[in-house]
Amino acid sequence: MNTAGRFSSPLASFFIAVGLFFILFLLYLIGVEMYKVHSFEQIVAEEQTELDRQKSQNIVLEEEGIIRSTAEYLDRFAKENNDQTRPGEVVVIVPEKPVHSPEAIATDISPQSLVRHQSVREQWKSVFFGKK
Repeated sequence: MNTAGRFSSPLASFFIAVGLFFILFLLYLIGVEMYKVHSFEQIVAEEQTELDRQKSQNIVLEEEGIIRSTAEYLDRFAKENNDQTRPGEVVVIVPEKPVHSPEAIATDISPQSLVRHQSVREQWKSVFFGKK
């Protein structure tokens, strides 16, 4: 029997072409589904890291909650925020940074201080076109 004659009919060629198209379409669908699974795995991994971060943050907040429930913390909070003091206590406010007077700020005019107070556009102009 001649095998070349068996596949030479137009109907057999049509079924072979349809079969190949069907196989390629199935391979395409499998690829799309594998891509979706991979994308979902990435999303799950990102969400898992976010969940772990939230759990560690919850532990820290619980520890702070324990600290905030102590009498010392409540007393300090009342003194700092509500201006509540015990009888006989004196409130002393210590600034964190030294406060400069407006006169001292006005006398401190140097090129570096002017650059800090210029807008970004003015700084670029001075870089490219020199001083005004």
